[in-house]
Amino acid sequence: MWISPNLSGLGYFGPVTVVAPATAEDAPIILAATYAFDGDTHSADLVKVDGATGQLIWFTSCNRTVTAPVPLPGGRILLSGGYDGFGTVPTLDLYTDLGSSVTQTWSSLDTWNDLNEDGYVSPGEYLRIGGWMQQ
Repeated sequence: MWISPNLSGLGYFGPVTVVAPATAEDAPIILAATYAFDGDTHSADLVKVDGATGQLIWFTSCNRTVTAPVPLPGGRILLSGGYDGFGTVPTLDLYTDLGSSVTQTWSSLDTWNDLNEDGYVSPGEYLRIGGWMQQ
């Protein structure tokens, strides 16, 4: 019916999430996240697509992942991503869907405290949850 390529050129390697429409007149929503082979904890994309037309509604940066975004009540979306090495670490991130845009509301990296003052996120310096394969 339609194809919706990612604008950044990154691939979708994981599952997508289909959010049922609120009413019979509404279209389903597709949520998907990309995997980036390099970059930091914001090197990939989280997208929202109109399930009837394939039109991109919004996209935002996220940690690389092959997991499905998890829709929560109140328009919130939870995404697990990252792994150790190559500029990224495991994270759990919470986004708020504002309809035609999105904002990152919280990240496990918000708990980071650089205890050894080396400028790198190390184990033991933040709430270590998430990961690119943790659903």
